[in-house]
Amino acid sequence: MEAKEQARFLAQAEDRLRRTSRSGRIEYLYFADPAMRANINRQLLPRYPDCQILWEGGYPGAERQAAALWRDDPAQVDLPICALSFEWDARYGTPEHRDILGSLLGCGITRERLGDIVLAQCQGWCVVSREIADYLIANWDSAGRVRLRKVSKVDFDQIQVQQEPVKVIRDTVLSLRLDAVLASAFQVSRNIASEWVKAGRVKVNWVECMKTDRALAQGDWLSVRGKGRAQLYEVGNRSQKGRTWVELHRLGEPGARR
Repeated sequence: MEAKEQARFLAQAEDRLRRTSRSGRIEYLYFADPAMRANINRQLLPRYPDCQILWEGGYPGAERQAAALWRDDPAQVDLPICALSFEWDARYGTPEHRDILGSLLGCGITRERLGDIVLAQCQGWCVVSREIADYLIANWDSAGRVRLRKVSKVDFDQIQVQQEPVKVIRDTVLSLRLDAVLASAFQVSRNIASEWVKAGRVKVNWVECMKTDRALAQGDWLSVRGKGRAQLYEVGNRSQKGRTWVELHRLGEPGARR
């Protein structure tokens, strides 16, 4: 999200939390990325301790998720999202993620109404706000130069999510500073890792970080633009030489564990 969009979404989220707190009425938020969800959970929710929030993206591990806000009865929550399935003929090309997203935006749909896009062989799925599903079924028929067919609503359990391959790295680091852990995760020198951070290419838990000395903790996610993502999966004991044992999981590695 751009800064203006972030500010608008946060303001909208606080307004709906306020309404839920005052009236007890269930409110909903459109899809948000992990950074925005973290901001809402950390900055806004503590101001409204009587409110609860449920994030859902259609399947476990979805990156973009919508939210329900409630105060009294979660049994009444009906998150207004659904899944669409679509197909194409591979003889005439195969659309990429950007083609699908671009075609959806080209239909006049705003990004916040769109969840994750999942692609498989000759078939794909997208999670969307329920309010736009029928419109897309009637009007969405191409992505780039590829014609789409059989656009229809399906149950979430029909989404075929392929697990990203994971490379497990067990190493010792001098400290849990960002540059040290980043260097270990992506197997580069600490100087190169520092350059990535200073160039604004690195995010920690989906938020840009330009501090090479930022202290990390177990469970933190790292991403480098153009390189991929990694998680500080486990922090172990210190070695006899004073270094800290860590286990890192780097995603998207060819030939790695699935």
